[in-house]
Amino acid sequence: MDEDNKQLILSKSQANYFLQCPYKWKRIYIDKVKSEASPAQQRGIRIHSKIEKYYQNMEFDEELRTFIEFENERLESINKEDKLKYFKPIFQELKLQDEDVGIRGICDAVYINPDDEELIVVDYKTGKYYADKFDDYRFELAVYSELLKKSGKIDGEPKYWAILFVDQKRLFFEKIDKKYIEKMYETIKEVRKGIKSGEYLPKKNQYCYWCQFKKECPLMRSGT
Repeated sequence: MDEDNKQLILSKSQANYFLQCPYKWKRIYIDKVKSEASPAQQRGIRIHSKIEKYYQNMEFDEELRTFIEFENERLESINKEDKLKYFKPIFQELKLQDEDVGIRGICDAVYINPDDEELIVVDYKTGKYYADKFDDYRFELAVYSELLKKSGKIDGEPKYWAILFVDQKRLFFEKIDKKYIEKMYETIKEVRKGIKSGEYLPKKNQYCYWCQFKKECPLMRSGT
């Protein structure tokens, strides 16, 4: 990797913000305008913390009711003598970074698949399950999978990835397809290129209504 790219190790959140709206990215990361977490984001942070603690003490938490019901069903389905080996994550809230990927992130969990002993990279979501967002899910999972592979914390590489929607008993699960890893690298490259260009144009998206910068945004003011 060249020296310029070494200086652009982005968080996954930074990359997502830029893809969502370069103008919003500029206001937060260049202009340093404080971005307060929304109630939904605050709940997401809280739920992630509670899930981590749940695997430590296995105690019921009302806010995790749906998640715990799902996990109890999964535990019953594991036909292995040492069920907890496959039930509990081998890693949780794992901080990862790599210069070649050019990005850093926190992987929610890594599990062992009881069917073939291969690793599953898992992300937890408190939002709704959307079938039309599969490529967005794969981008994030590709980041975590590649960072984990390069971290030295595992032998080989993960074989599967998944997203568990903790409020819905819904699971997005599939075998890792290398084309999505390649697409992730291409996307990160485009994000870096966009950041270096200095052109942070607003981009209309599904989150515009809730954006803290909507009153100043040229697109929102013009109604386009």
